[in-house]
Amino acid sequence: MDNRLLLGFVSERRALVEGLATAAAHDAGAPAVDAVAGTATAGIPWAAWLAEHWSVPMLYVRSGAKEWGRQKSIEGLVGEGWRTVVVEDLIYSGGSARRTVGTLRDAGLHVDTCACIVTYKAPESRRLADDGVRVTALTTVDQALDAAEGLGKLSASDREVVVEWLSKIRST
Repeated sequence: MDNRLLLGFVSERRALVEGLATAAAHDAGAPAVDAVAGTATAGIPWAAWLAEHWSVPMLYVRSGAKEWGRQKSIEGLVGEGWRTVVVEDLIYSGGSARRTVGTLRDAGLHVDTCACIVTYKAPESRRLADDGVRVTALTTVDQALDAAEGLGKLSASDREVVVEWLSKIRST
């Protein structure tokens, strides 16, 4: 799944941002958040658009602290205790999202939600829930496979190859 291709389709991108906003909300309205944080690098544009949608500051977390200047791990305006939603484009193992949540929490921000476009539902991704983070996804890789096959973009034999691979990663 290459969600980066979605960046070039304006109407679809807007629909996805609306979907992320709905998925990240704990109730029917906009959540009470102070900021939106993106994982580097694929979560950054989605976090920026969601932050704009909610009219809150956007920040992003680097995969590691800069080795020069202020040596920051978090870029953007950061407020102690801010309620922050993390945005990721795709969750496979949840590793980058977990690092992002940990970095934000270490900086004094409150994070309990991570919104993503797609999840593989790999066993390791459950660690986010163990960390007290609710993961909301717009779709799963299984749903994407169904759609691709239904649209004639994926043959039944190619789908079987992917399903076999998914069953292997999910059984570990």
